Parts: sequence; structure tokens; C-alpha cells
Amino acid sequence: MATNEGAIKKMLQKYKYKDLTMREVLSTIALYKDLKAVPDNYVFNDGIMKELVSLSGTIPVPYKGNVYNIPVQLWLFDTHPYNPPICFVKPTNSMMIKQSKHVDANGRIYLPYLHEWKPNTSDILGLIQVMVVVFAEEPPVFSRSANAAPNPPYGSGYTSYPAVSHPSTSYTPMPMPATPPTFPPSYPATPGGYIQYKYPGHVTPYPSQPVYNQPSPVNVVPRQDGTITEDHIRISLESAITDKLRRRFGEEMSRGQAELEALKRTEDDLYKGRQKLTNMVENLDKEIEEVDHNIELLQRKDKELTDTLKRIEEQTTNDDIDEAVVTTTPLYRQILVLYAEENATEDTIFYLGEALRRGVIDLDAFLKTTAEGRQRGDEPRTTKRRKMEVGERLNSLVNKKVDATRSREAKDSIEESEDRRVGEIDCKTDIGAMPSLAKNVLFGMGNPLLDISAAVNEEFLKKYGLKADDQILAGEEHKEIFEDMVNKFSVEYIAGGSTQNSMRLAQWLIGEPKQAATFFGSIGQDEFGRKLQEKAKSSHLDAHYYKHPTSSTGTCAVCITGKKRSLVAHLAAANLYNKAEHLNLPENWELVKKSHVFYIAGFFLTASPEAAMDVATWAKENNGIFCLNLSAPFIPKCFTKQLLDILPLTDILFGNETEAGAFAELQNFQTNSVNEIARLTQALPKESSRPRLVVFTQGEFNTIVATDNKVIEFPVIPIKPDDIVDTNGAGDAFVGGFLSQLVQSKPLERCIEGAHYAANVIIQNVGCTHPSEPNFH
Repeated sequence: MATNEGAIKKMLQKYKYKDLTMREVLSTIALYKDLKAVPDNYVFNDGIMKELVSLSGTIPVPYKGNVYNIPVQLWLFDTHPYNPPICFVKPTNSMMIKQSKHVDANGRIYLPYLHEWKPNTSDILGLIQVMVVVFAEEPPVFSRSANAAPNPPYGSGYTSYPAVSHPSTSYTPMPMPATPPTFPPSYPATPGGYIQYKYPGHVTPYPSQPVYNQPSPVNVVPRQDGTITEDHIRISLESAITDKLRRRFGEEMSRGQAELEALKRTEDDLYKGRQKLTNMVENLDKEIEEVDHNIELLQRKDKELTDTLKRIEEQTTNDDIDEAVVTTTPLYRQILVLYAEENATEDTIFYLGEALRRGVIDLDAFLKTTAEGRQRGDEPRTTKRRKMEVGERLNSLVNKKVDATRSREAKDSIEESEDRRVGEIDCKTDIGAMPSLAKNVLFGMGNPLLDISAAVNEEFLKKYGLKADDQILAGEEHKEIFEDMVNKFSVEYIAGGSTQNSMRLAQWLIGEPKQAATFFGSIGQDEFGRKLQEKAKSSHLDAHYYKHPTSSTGTCAVCITGKKRSLVAHLAAANLYNKAEHLNLPENWELVKKSHVFYIAGFFLTASPEAAMDVATWAKENNGIFCLNLSAPFIPKCFTKQLLDILPLTDILFGNETEAGAFAELQNFQTNSVNEIARLTQALPKESSRPRLVVFTQGEFNTIVATDNKVIEFPVIPIKPDDIVDTNGAGDAFVGGFLSQLVQSKPLERCIEGAHYAANVIIQNVGCTHPSEPNFH
């Protein structure tokens, strides 16, 4: 028997509430020194054996002025204290069980305290105290007569209990009657095999609980003279040994069967692993062959390029750009000259107009220069030569009219105007050149959820500690929110999840080709998971889900109050994405390699930051565009390391004003200005040479965009308050609209227009839903 704290802690290792159980056991054995904690196997009525811990020993019971040690055994379930113990009286060889309404023939103890056991108020000490009181009124054992048969042996799970010890001289053996007293009438047996006792005023029977299997006792009949012969003793011993051997044999058989099944499962796993390794080796061989072929092809192309460059270097070429274009007829030559003149004249007037507006030149100089330019319009000059000439004339005018400082300011002003005029080119340069629009060009990875949406009241938000416009992960206090919504409000089920919403909206605006957008995420193998797959297919989204074997599909409570919504996400399987078993599969990674624009919401950093880093690294190394969303204020606060690790790889960062404030607090920007936060965020370190783009939305106020040299504000599409139905998914739609234009190489202004249009459509519908066809031109 083990009494020290370490040994007891080891016994309770498999218990669900081991800390609570351990405290109760230690306090009990500290007060009742004769009780010891013993690990042993307990056999239930259905033959199932389970290793449990019991408290075995004696408890002191006062009876008629003396104190007696009563042997008991208390079996503690592995769910203790949420299930009551199973208690037995363990008589010694000199004792016999005295049946009563509290103790049956097998020694099983029945008490109202056990029947009305409550986890928060009932404990082992209280149970023993009740036993002491009950046994003091009606002792559970009595002395065995000289010619009485010994007690039947206990079954598996009970060890032979030694004779009762009396450590204290104040304890004297309990005087027992020589013959058992008469008992009240017996009651009908319960289905569990035990007597169903009825207490005064309490007609509810004890619940059926698993009890210890008792072997049938061997009835040893004494001779007429009342003595027991050696034959009787031999038969009793043979019966006891037979039962014990049968139990041991059954235990060994069960143990052997369990080990055999474990070995079988191991064999199956090894076989599957072998098949997987074989497939991997075959795939590697194919890839090696393909790489060798590509190397040979590249070597040939390299040789061709080297030969071509060598030939070009040996040739004498005319560097005059005007001679680079040769027309087939004089008429085409005239058309070319006129087209060049027209563009050169437009550029000249534009630059001169800007110089006049900034005060660099006066009106006379403007009119004179414009007239001279038109007079020379008959000279055949191409656009390039004309622009060079215009630039020389402007520099001459600036040097004559202003001093060095004014001249520098004028040049900056002209360059700023030029930036605005050629802003489209700048934006394309910042974002990057795109390949032709094709299947799987856009890639998203996130947490797919099934939205449970309903219009709720303020009391409902207060009940679960929610804000009117916020996004949080469900905690223990939100366990009942989903069922509560279904019972109290009219709910609607919508396929959701931040990244999946953005991918659906992007595909909706792209239209053709179908499955231009790809989505990775994790769902459960349940009905909700099947619904999400159907929704993705109907949206023409190329979704590839990792199906978790045990967890359920994630859900999100969308609590709508007026024009605002509060999101409570129970990620479940969505938060259990397995990179090794999904993203790393060759067929899935091939989809990553086909994409050029990559988008991941900040929520996914809670599920698999390693997978997000793999995708971001691939995008950087292969000139892809990696986009990230701050998603919610708790992402910068609670997942700081994951966010700061991936930020240097981020080309475009999205967020709203609340998330921007949380990020500014993390970075200690010491400003509340969204424009300034965007500027400072854009300037943070970045690993690739492409300048970062920061896009912050502000609801009905202007959208803020920070580029490498300025901060721009874009007004949102006006909408009447009465037309707003639900703001849930507006941010997801904004990103989806932006990405739909980005993958088509549209300028920044067009990307923002697409984002504003998608968000405007979503807030006029319930949840993240949209019409069948977009009206965006």
C-alpha cells in the first residue's frame, strides 16, 4: 500500500480530476490513519475490468461506550468526485456480514448520502462520517459462531483483507451476537443484482451502478454434531482456488488479447507507412527525372542566348530611336510622325501648364513656348526626342526665372504632378506584374467556419460579455451560446470564415475562369463539413479541405445588433490544420506553385503559423505577392510573435481602424491617427525589394492607403443608413474585391473600387451573401 503523496499522485495519473481526488484522499488518510490508498482492478457486472484506486482499512465506530474498528473498502471512480464511490464492508475471518437496509449480503453499502451525492458538496470525509453514525446505530458485522462457514472469497478487484488490527488500546473488539439477528423483510432485487432499499419518506430507489462481480459461495454444510471436517475445508479451498485461477486466466486472456490488437494496429500502421514511403520515393524519382530534363532544357536555352548575345555584340547597330521603326509605305510614315507630334505636344502643354500653375513661369513665357512648339510641329520627331527637347526647354526657363531653392521646389511639384498622372504605372510597379488570368492564380488559406447568424438584443450580448462590433474566439463562458441562439432567435446558416469569404467574393467578381481562386482549410467529417464543401463548389471556388478525423467542423456565432455584428468563433477542426498531412502533399503544394497572389487572414496564425510562413516564404522567393489581414484586435495582442515573424514577408497588409490601433499599441507608435499608423506600418522592415502597401478601412469614412512615398485617402461609396442590412463580412468582401482586381493587373484605384463595390453589396445583404451576378464595370 502507498501512503506518500508521490505514490498517490502516480496512482491517480489516469484520473480526469486527479488534483481534486488527490486532495480528498490525502485529507482522508491524514484523519483516518488505518485507511490506505491501494491501486487494483475492479470488475463491473458486465465483465469489464478497470484499474481504480480504493481506500482500504478500518474506520473507528463507537458502539455502546466502546470504539471498534470496522473494515471497509471505498472504490473511487476515475471521474471522482463527479460520481460517488462504491463502498463495501470487508469482514475478517472472525466476522460475518450483518444484512440491513444499509448493507446487503455481499457487503455493499447503501446510504442516502451516496444516493444524493453532489460533486460540489459531497466528499469522502463526509461519507465516512455518515458511515460512522449509521454503523454506530446498526453494526454491519457480527462475530462468527464457532461452527459457522467462512465468508465467501471476494472476486477480482478485492485482495484478501488481513485480520483487523487494533492499534489503540482504547479500541476493543465489538461484542457481536453469536447468531445473526432477524432482518426486516427483503425487497425485490434491482436489475443490477442488488436489493432495492426503501428509506422512510424517500421512495426513489438507488440508481443502478456497476458493482463488483461476486463468485457463487460454496455452501459448506456442517455435520450433525456442528463440526467442520477436513473434507469441508478442502472443498472450500478448492473452490476458492478454482475461482481465483479462473479470474487470473481471464485477466491474462484479456491482457493478451489487448496486446495482440495493439500489435495488429502497429502492423497496419507500419504497412501504411511503407506504402506512403514507397509513393514518396516514386514521386521523388519522377521529380528528379523532371528536374534533369529541365536542367538540360535550360542549358540548351542558355547556350542559345549566349550565342545570340555574341552575334549582337559583333553587329554594328544604329542607336537612333527614330530609325528603329521602319514603315512599309510613306503614308504609314506620315501617320507615325503625326502620332508622335500629337503626343509630344500634349506632354509639352501639360508640363508647361503645371509650371505656370506653380508660378515657375509667367503667362507670356507659357504662350511663347507653346506657340514655338506648334510652329515646329512639322518636324518629324518621335515622342522620345520631343520629350527630351521639352525637358531641356523647361529647365532653361526654370533656371532663368527662379533661384536654386525655388527651382528645386518647382521640380518637386512637377514630379508630384507627374506622379499623379502616371499613378497607374506606379501602382502597377508597386504591386507587380501579373501573369494572364488563369485557374488557381489566387490562393487563400484560413479557418473555414459555418456561420450561425441571428439578430440578437443587448441583453444577449451582456450575458456572454460581447461587444457590439468585435471578433473573438469562443471560450469556456461561450460554450452554450450556439444552442442559446438557436433556441431564442431565428438563425440562418451561412458558409463563412474570413479567408473563405474573401476567396468566394473574389471568384464572384472574377467570373471567368471558374476556380481562379483556391482555398485551403480544415473541416470535420460531419454534416456541417459537407455543407461547406457544397457551398464552395456552388461558388466555383477550388476548395481543398483537410478533413480532421475526430474534431467537428468549426462554427461562428454572428450576433447582429442594429447595423453592427459581434463574431464568436468556435474553431474546432478549423484550428487543427495539419500542414504535414495537407499542405505538404505534392498535389496540394503544386496548387501553391501555380498561384501568384496569396492571401491569409490573421485568424489562421492561431491555427498553423508554420503553414502561413511556408506560403509567405514561397511567395517572396518566387516573386509572388503575399497579402495578410490583421483580422481582429486580439491578433496583435495575443499572437504577437506569429504576426511579427510574418510581417517582413508581407507585401500588402489589410485591416480596419480598430485593428490598426491595436497594432500601433503593439509597435508603440504613440499616435491615434490612422493615416500616421498606416505610414509608420508601411515603413517597417521588409525582406523583399517590393514596397509594402498598407490598406486600412474606417467603415463609412475614407479608406487609407499608404505607399512607399505617400498616404492616399479614397472615399467609400455613399449609402443610406436604411439600406444597410448587416455589416457582417464587409471587411472580408473588401479584401475579396481588392484581390479580384489585383490578379487582373488593375491599378491601385481600380483595386480600391472593386473593394468598395464588394463591401457595399455585402452590407445590403444578410451575412456574407451576394446576388448571383455582379454589376461592377
